[in-house]
Amino acid sequence: MADLKKFEGLIEAFIQIQPPLPGNMSEQYKACGKPRCRCKDENNPRPHGPYHQVSYTLNRKSSSLSVKPGEVDDVRKMNESYKNLRSLLVQLSEESVSLCRESGATEARRQMSEAISRAKSKLGASRRNQKPPLHLLRSRDKWKQKALQRKESLEKNRIRIRDLNKSREKWRNEALRLRNKSKKLQQSQVADEKRISELKSSLEACKDNKKNS
Repeated sequence: MADLKKFEGLIEAFIQIQPPLPGNMSEQYKACGKPRCRCKDENNPRPHGPYHQVSYTLNRKSSSLSVKPGEVDDVRKMNESYKNLRSLLVQLSEESVSLCRESGATEARRQMSEAISRAKSKLGASRRNQKPPLHLLRSRDKWKQKALQRKESLEKNRIRIRDLNKSREKWRNEALRLRNKSKKLQQSQVADEKRISELKSSLEACKDNKKNS
């Protein structure tokens, strides 16, 4: 007998499936080609390993995938997720067939579509109400603190640059004022020197006239 609630629950589980990876992981030990290596010891041979690999078959073709030592746990989890995914697909298929037998394909499709929508809405509401993990909250606070410190540093730099610009403008104006004053003093000095030279010439002329008379 078809169970729409079960179908909806299977959809929820399907939506929340973790990353899958087909196949089964195995351990392998190997002997190398070095004649005096431990793996060729006559009394206590110790082959190298373990080396891990995942063997799988897709589209009727068998192959394998090497697994790095630090990725063993992740691969195991993905293999388990793949098995769960296959089990969910089988169960969903069984419920779909049962619904079609009991209600007809059109009605079964409508019921399954509604069940899928309810499952999505339920999961969406659950995620919205769910508190973020503690490590995410800590990470958020950490980056928030860094951002505030950065903002404070930028503001200090902005004020320092503003004050430097004001000081530069002030001393620039002062330098221009002093340059203009110096220029005027130089002009005045030249005029005075010219005046003195004219007076000297006039005085010499007076002396010459006095001698001649």
